[in-house]
Amino acid sequence: MTQYYRIQPEPDQYMYFALDTYDFLNKLGEEFELSDFGKPMLHAWQPVKGKFYPKVGNATKIPDITTWQTDLLVLNQKACDILRDALQSLGELLPVEVASDTYYLFNVLERLADDVIDTNNSEYEYHATEEKPVGFKVLNFNVDKVPQEKFLFCVQNDFAYNIYCDDRFVNIINENGLGGLIFNTTLIDPYFK
Repeated sequence: MTQYYRIQPEPDQYMYFALDTYDFLNKLGEEFELSDFGKPMLHAWQPVKGKFYPKVGNATKIPDITTWQTDLLVLNQKACDILRDALQSLGELLPVEVASDTYYLFNVLERLADDVIDTNNSEYEYHATEEKPVGFKVLNFNVDKVPQEKFLFCVQNDFAYNIYCDDRFVNIINENGLGGLIFNTTLIDPYFK
């Protein structure tokens, strides 16, 4: 049976990535909004600035691969070279300037329909003041609704637009020694644990 994972950054060892939103707005603000990620952008993309910073503890290592927000991957050149062919049918690589290096945002264009969520075996999270769900306590997928060729994807509406993957992606990362990610088998944001 296929194992699915929620992709998240590894904060104990690796620094976090931040996109310079002012640079984004200055260069691309007439064409795009930050909420446009998940839609094709490569046709008008201009490299924008980003940086790495420690968020917790003494994390000082710059990752080979991490996330920005929750639904974009950030890859250094090594990770990009390794993953480019595997990722090309699932989204687009957008260059980002980090100091004097080029990194790449992987804009996941593969957004699966909500019926991929197994609602019979998933449980919503509610805040005391909210009538609508705000997340998942338990999340499971309808395995037969996930296309076999989609080893990395987002779900159209999972409250935080996370990136999910299966064992094939995890194996590529591990076999090539790419550091910076955690693969969460519970599929949910740690906030809701």
